[in-house]
Amino acid sequence: MSYNDETTGFDGVQNEPNFKEILFKYLIHWKWFAVSVIIAAFLGYTFLRVSTPLYKVETDLLIKDNKGNLGGQNDLLKDLNMFSSDKIIDNEVQILRSNTLLEKTVKGLNLQTSYFSTRGVRRHEIYEELPFKVELLKPAEHVDYTTVYQMRLLSPGTIEINGKSYPTGKAININSGLVLVTPAQSTAYQPKEIIEVQFSDIIDVIDKYSENLKIAPVSKQGTVLIITIEAAVPAKGKDFLNRLVYEYNLAAVQDKNKVTSTTLSFITDRLNKLQEELGSAEKKVENYKSGNKITDISSQSQIFL
Repeated sequence: MSYNDETTGFDGVQNEPNFKEILFKYLIHWKWFAVSVIIAAFLGYTFLRVSTPLYKVETDLLIKDNKGNLGGQNDLLKDLNMFSSDKIIDNEVQILRSNTLLEKTVKGLNLQTSYFSTRGVRRHEIYEELPFKVELLKPAEHVDYTTVYQMRLLSPGTIEINGKSYPTGKAININSGLVLVTPAQSTAYQPKEIIEVQFSDIIDVIDKYSENLKIAPVSKQGTVLIITIEAAVPAKGKDFLNRLVYEYNLAAVQDKNKVTSTTLSFITDRLNKLQEELGSAEKKVENYKSGNKITDISSQSQIFL
């Protein structure tokens, strides 16, 4: 038995769709398609121009548990839960997040200075293969950290800053303060390329990295920390984490050396005092024997015999 509808004929055979008719039906609204494509292209270009992609960088750090090795007192301290793994991990996490370590890391890598290039679709930060490096030696009394300097290296000995020429390798004064420009040894850059340079307050830089820094243990019972940070330039994030771990290890070594030096100083001081006390006791014994005419008992007994 056959049915008569839009897709099936009287003989039960399905009719073929008319693509030409469908195409002309949509081509009537071609203006809307063109406008949609233009708007999508504009929004994509704006997104690429404004947004900055972030990359996740991470490293591992092994925390050695040497703080519970206190001889016979170790069992007692374990009973008091003073040297549990969780407490050690929490302490080291706080040390890694401390402003002292972050400040040393920021200053060691000169992260107060940011470099930007306008080549390509958008303004983007650059970090490697810079034609020069700028260090803010002494900020001015009232620094406007929103100021962006247009710099380009005219020659290894001359830098142009906002249209004015200055010598490199010497401290120079600009609106932000006293700066030092050092030309790079590499030639893997375009000569006289304009680089935008901007300085930041070191406190703001420390706060930014502190908020972006994530530190978590691999497991509850383990002593391995995973340190993660998101950065617009992966090489910059990698250098930051490596420098942070370096400063952490250096601080740990300095702390151990300080403890060792203090312990040795204490032992030396006690030995000197004990030596003085023993010398004084021997002197008193000698004076007592001499005053009471006491000689060596063993020798005196031999004489009597």
